Amino acid sequence: MAKDSGGATVGPREAAAVGVLAMGMFILVLPFAVGSIKIDAPDQAFPTLAAMNVLAGLFTLGAGVAVIRAKD
Repeated sequence: MAKDSGGATVGPREAAAVGVLAMGMFILVLPFAVGSIKIDAPDQAFPTLAAMNVLAGLFTLGAGVAVIRAKD
């Protein structure tokens, strides 16, 4: 039987934090990926929606950092 080395393991809090950080990165990159698609009739609302998406991504990244920094 293997001995427990007593090392740190990844718990549910760390896993949730990594998931939230990955989601924040996806939200930040999404407007740039969509913006590279050539559309015949560009909409004036796209810059506003892209800026709101980047802001939501920054808030999501902040939430991920808050989950990591939270005390047990």
